[in-house]
Amino acid sequence: IENGGNFADVVAYGGWPMDDHNPRGMLANKITDKQMPEPGSKLNLQDFELTERQIKILKAYINDSKNYKDIGEKFYLSESLVKKEMVFICKCFGVQSIEVLLFLLQQYEIDE
Repeated sequence: IENGGNFADVVAYGGWPMDDHNPRGMLANKITDKQMPEPGSKLNLQDFELTERQIKILKAYINDSKNYKDIGEKFYLSESLVKKEMVFICKCFGVQSIEVLLFLLQQYEIDE
């Protein structure tokens, strides 16, 4: 190690794995690090590693209701779980509010 040898593995001195985390830490997300398609094109939500439940919640929010309680009742989920999932979805898209998320998604054709 002191001589600067070439090590093929990713284990650091002392046996701890090398830190391969995104330098932005918890502020990093999968989607904004990935190239978004051109506005006006199709946006497939499955490409962004959202769960099936998250996709259903997001589509229900966009199409049917802007109310966590109604969405929760539709999918037999608690209101707080729907809110938690929407917060996660916002983070995935790199936005801090649902209003901004909706504005972003209006630029695309959501693929069914």
